Amino acid sequence: MNKFGIYAFTLAEVLITIAVIGVIAVLTIPTLLQNINDEQYKTAYKKAYADASQAFLSAKNQGLIVNRPDKFDELITTQNFTAFKNMFSTSMECFDGDNSKCWDHTGEKLMTERPRNTFKAFVDNSGRSWILYNFTECIVLVDTNGLKKPNIFGKDRFIFIMSNNDTSLARSERQVGNLVKLDVMSDFPGAHSDWCRSGGCYYTSWLKD
Repeated sequence: MNKFGIYAFTLAEVLITIAVIGVIAVLTIPTLLQNINDEQYKTAYKKAYADASQAFLSAKNQGLIVNRPDKFDELITTQNFTAFKNMFSTSMECFDGDNSKCWDHTGEKLMTERPRNTFKAFVDNSGRSWILYNFTECIVLVDTNGLKKPNIFGKDRFIFIMSNNDTSLARSERQVGNLVKLDVMSDFPGAHSDWCRSGGCYYTSWLKD
């Protein structure tokens, strides 16, 4: 305390205070940033699902989405995906040969090898990447921030299925009436390591948050 009766912090006290603040920051900032990222992932997923549902229904109402004569019909599956794609404004289309400009294959895959670099894909005007999971089942994958990282399912990558039921278990359905969101944990509990290797793929519940 000086002659005016005003208390002043010593240098040691200031340094200790700064050190304490630094420790608190180290402990809390990563969690805070992770929570912010998770909310951004959820928001992007909700927007992708809303836009995809609208595109699917528009194509269906125009008679462009048709039922498959066989549950593994490559021709009809490709036709339905093309109709779905045509409901978007696209910045790039990869429908012939290498699709690496539309989908980052260095990111996380489903079932080890899929999607392959020859499957049909496109990028919409908002920068999202869409790709057909394979040529025989009506499964559509989206990467909500395109080629940017992290390219992980449950983060920026998600799964939609053209089905006639309200669950993704109906991926083998021949009739195609809905665009269904995949909930890995409830629909594929025994195949979690294949469909969601990094965990956190509670897609259905995210839409309710």
